[in-house]
Amino acid sequence: MKIIAYLCLLLWAGSSDIDIGKIAKINQLKAEAEAAYKNKQYNVAIKRYEELLKLDVKEEAVLLNMAHSYFSIQDTTKAKEFYGKLMASNDKYTKSVANQQIGVIKANNKNYQESLLSFKEALKAMPENEEARHNYELVKKLLEQQKKQQQQQKQDKNENKDKEKENKEKEQQQKEQQQKDQKQKQDEQGDKKDKADKKEQEGKDDKEEKKKQGEKDEQSDKKGKEEEKETNEKRSQRLQKMNLTEDQAKTILDAMKNNEVQYLQQNKKKTTKKPEKGKPDW
Repeated sequence: MKIIAYLCLLLWAGSSDIDIGKIAKINQLKAEAEAAYKNKQYNVAIKRYEELLKLDVKEEAVLLNMAHSYFSIQDTTKAKEFYGKLMASNDKYTKSVANQQIGVIKANNKNYQESLLSFKEALKAMPENEEARHNYELVKKLLEQQKKQQQQQKQDKNENKDKEKENKEKEQQQKEQQQKDQKQKQDEQGDKKDKADKKEQEGKDDKEEKKKQGEKDEQSDKKGKEEEKETNEKRSQRLQKMNLTEDQAKTILDAMKNNEVQYLQQNKKKTTKKPEKGKPDW
């Protein structure tokens, strides 16, 4: 009976162009890939699935497991590539899982808004996908937190901007005040310098005036001495003509002076005497 069945299979294979060896190899690769995947030997599983693809095996189960394998080794780029081929699958499970995994990858990249859309598609394809529903609720909360953080960051940024503006205004005011104080200080120093220069100039002027006055006094003294000398010389000449010495002339002058004093005293006594009554005062 087995021999007849084997002969029938050979006759059927020869008439339908089926490569028995290829089918056997595909089945072997599928078994090895599934075993490796179950044992978490994802790199080995990927190699077997790649060989299946080269043999034109395009079964969705193969593509899905290959995507899972890339996802497990954190090669999200290749994982998205193969999940993307299954997002429009006619099989609701495959479609739901593919969209769910795309949502997980987006959520890991903090693209929460896009992640929610992927989880919605997963739930539309298969509402009983509880894992997709759980992820949807979780990401929804994360999105709310993200929005709050963004609002807080925006508020902090605005506050920092206002604070920065206020600090700049204060710095500007301080700078202007410093410039004002510096100018006032410079003006005060200028006034002090002007006063010092004026005082110095006045000192110089006084010194110059004293010098000039000294020169005038010196010239006046000199002139006085010269005039006195000239007077003395003239007096000496007159005395010589009178055959008198200066001592003799002085003696004569003193005598004349004494006589004049006596005369004045005598006249004073006469005028102070009271006239007798009944007689004229003359």
